Amino acid sequence: MSEYVKIKRSKNIRFRLISLMYLIFIVLSMTQIPVAWLKITNPISQYFTKSVSIPNHASQQEIQAKILALENEFKAFIQYQSLNPESPELNSYSKTDAFFLKNGGGEKLFIVLNSLKNTLSSQIEKEAFNHLFEADIQNGLTAEKADTWLNYKFKHIPANLVIAQLEELQVRIGLLSNQAALLNNELAEPKLSLLARYTSMRVGDASIFQVKGDSLQDVSISRNGTANKDYTLQANGFVFKPSLAGSYTLVVRGKVKTESLSIAVLPASFPARNSLPFRICYKGVNYTQTLPFQQGSLELVCPSDPYAAIKKGVIHFAPETEGWCSLLVKNKQGVLFHDSVFVKPLPEPLILVSQLPNLSCSRQRLKQMVSLKLMAFHPSFKEGEAYGISSFKVRSIGNETKIENIQGNSYAPAAADIAHLQYLVFYDIQYKIGSESKVKAEPILIEIN
Repeated sequence: MSEYVKIKRSKNIRFRLISLMYLIFIVLSMTQIPVAWLKITNPISQYFTKSVSIPNHASQQEIQAKILALENEFKAFIQYQSLNPESPELNSYSKTDAFFLKNGGGEKLFIVLNSLKNTLSSQIEKEAFNHLFEADIQNGLTAEKADTWLNYKFKHIPANLVIAQLEELQVRIGLLSNQAALLNNELAEPKLSLLARYTSMRVGDASIFQVKGDSLQDVSISRNGTANKDYTLQANGFVFKPSLAGSYTLVVRGKVKTESLSIAVLPASFPARNSLPFRICYKGVNYTQTLPFQQGSLELVCPSDPYAAIKKGVIHFAPETEGWCSLLVKNKQGVLFHDSVFVKPLPEPLILVSQLPNLSCSRQRLKQMVSLKLMAFHPSFKEGEAYGISSFKVRSIGNETKIENIQGNSYAPAAADIAHLQYLVFYDIQYKIGSESKVKAEPILIEIN
């Protein structure tokens, strides 16, 4: 028997084609996995930010602060605040490659993480570091192979996943001293530790501070040096909900120790969701915006609209000047809300006769219609929202010519005139555009047949 089996060339090509199709199927299947999986990175990221991640050493806290600053730089680079959770930008890796691999962001992070080794004072902590950062060490972290580690960590990684990775780094650094304590099998000294830390908040935000390792005895909060009561006590913790912008100092006293922290509270702004579309408004159009809080005796300052008002936690304003329009809400104690929108001029509307797109109408249909209605129309706005017809003139052409002045936007020809009508001419149409009035001199001619 022959050592080889001879097959036809056509059959060999068919086998290769089938193998290629299987390969294409596998590749296409794998390319679909990350996008579907990335939809759960938002809750993962939120979980990391709420985790206990406070290291014992001040030098490790400084490293956490540097990583947080780098994360904020990356968010600003991709304009994270203006993106919604379904934005394709979050699933793209082009901004990740640009920031971390081309613009030097990754090298900064590499240097910061390598400096973490200098904070390890004992063999136990070094073992904890090797355990927590095992994958990074295997991919060039401690060998100081920056290119190897950067490609492993950030090359072609979607932006949403990168944010989750940076926040997960914060948790690992925070766990470093705790992991060392577990490896050393020693009981930690009782200490007061807050299970939440913020460097900044906004008016209306609520933060829960829970005490760990101690028993809460007293909470003292001051704003710009003045005592403040914007907190509510709960079981071994408290809820802090600032009502005014300013610099807050929180002093938390336990049985064993006392801890203090400073929080910069910024004025509230438009929420990322359900806010004004793209923060763009149009001149002369009425807008409303619900605030994230409701308080009495508030004052609204809007240079673009002297008649702007705030009622029951809702801002009502109609900007009258183009460009940036600021909105500031305050009371006698300070500022609660401050944000701005960009005001553009309204586009000119289309003026037409409703239900007569072809500019023609039969006499029989005209008799059946109650009236002819003029509309100032633009696809970006609802009817009556930004435009309106105030008045116009109508010239009836038939056996005789008749001119009528009409107030409003509707015209109903006399039944006796319809039988002889040949044309209707609408002209000198006065219309409202925002808070202004204009006149369309060009006539609209309707043929009656």
